[in-house]
Amino acid sequence: MKTPMIFLIAVLVLLAGALVFSAIQIIQASQPKEIPSEYSYTKAICDENNVCQDHIVVCQGSQIVSTTPITGAVVQKSQNWKDPRDPRIINEFCNLTE
Repeated sequence: MKTPMIFLIAVLVLLAGALVFSAIQIIQASQPKEIPSEYSYTKAICDENNVCQDHIVVCQGSQIVSTTPITGAVVQKSQNWKDPRDPRIINEFCNLTE
């Protein structure tokens, strides 16, 4: 008689734990993501002659700390090539909010 009761209590404890864990995950997922104070990413920067080079861009919040060209990461596009990226992506730096 004691074994079924212990089994039932164990199952209830496991279910309660699973519910608490799920609730915590839902709460954490609904909180807004914080933008790190310092972060970096790579970005292709093209000049007026359609020479594009990858750079490491380091940001502090929304301010540029540095841009460093990556050696060997250069490509020459044709003269009539148009950059297909959105103008905001081409021209803006350090804007991770959108």
